[in-house]
Amino acid sequence: MTKNQLRSKVRKMIWEVAPYVGLDDQWEITVEYQDRLDNGEGYDIAGGCDSKWQYKQCALTFAYECIKDYTDSEIRNLVIHELLHASLQEMREWNDDWESLDWDKPEFRAKMKHEEHTVSKLTSGMAKALKFVFKEKDGK
Repeated sequence: MTKNQLRSKVRKMIWEVAPYVGLDDQWEITVEYQDRLDNGEGYDIAGGCDSKWQYKQCALTFAYECIKDYTDSEIRNLVIHELLHASLQEMREWNDDWESLDWDKPEFRAKMKHEEHTVSKLTSGMAKALKFVFKEKDGK
């Protein structure tokens, strides 16, 4: 799929899914695309999320090369996953100054594994539930 087709599909899915993961229409959601994203440990990742939850803002980043061949269902699951990060990032208050933490330090990565695991489990359940919601819209 072309970059423009992907952007259009992702944008549509963000606004379809956001209310189901607790992000109402007052959230400002920005989206950026890069050819590749790295998790800092040398692995390509499909997406990322940075949230300023207290202001109802989040910035999503997607890696075109990683997701250009995704099915609609896979894109929807990725969107759910990244939006759930926006919902859960306020739980990072385990450090008084978490925004200034060095993302490359092992102690930060260790703590982030818990959030990643939780978001992945919630994504699985949410994706199953939303299949019924979007089945009709997808015409399948």
